[in-house]
Amino acid sequence: YKATNNKKGQAEIFGAIGHLYEKHHKYDSSFYYQRLALNRYQRIGDDYGQAKIYENLGSIHEDLANYDSSYSCFRKSLEIYNKYNNEVASIEVINNIGDILRKTGKYEEGIRQSRKAYALSLKTGNLYQLAASCRDLGKSYQLLNRMDSAYHYLELSRKYSLEVYSRESI
Repeated sequence: YKATNNKKGQAEIFGAIGHLYEKHHKYDSSFYYQRLALNRYQRIGDDYGQAKIYENLGSIHEDLANYDSSYSCFRKSLEIYNKYNNEVASIEVINNIGDILRKTGKYEEGIRQSRKAYALSLKTGNLYQLAASCRDLGKSYQLLNRMDSAYHYLELSRKYSLEVYSRESI
């Protein structure tokens, strides 16, 4: 991509490299490559690319328990997806925001975001995000000591996870 001056290709590769470093808990390298990717996407005016990188940066900050920074990155990502009315891409980001709110003790706000992600997942038929949003709702209700709701959503999460597994196996 460098030889052909393909800036978008460079940005995609930098983002992928940064994502791999994150999965190996090499956060300094992950930040470095995500910032390279963001810079390339900004130079070419690729909003969707920027949204994905902000989402990746939010995830890194979340892993490091930098919740304010994580929240800020997820909000930037969501603003871009909302600008283009991209409900499918926004589901994971909305659920991540709910997760951050739960982790910072804002359980009711977190539940609202997770419910929003759940509703969008139902609307779009996204089983993976249905499982994730139900799992997060279950965790939130457990923290509020509302065990009947916690059980309900954790069972739904298990059901959707099994559906994902079955479809992938086929």
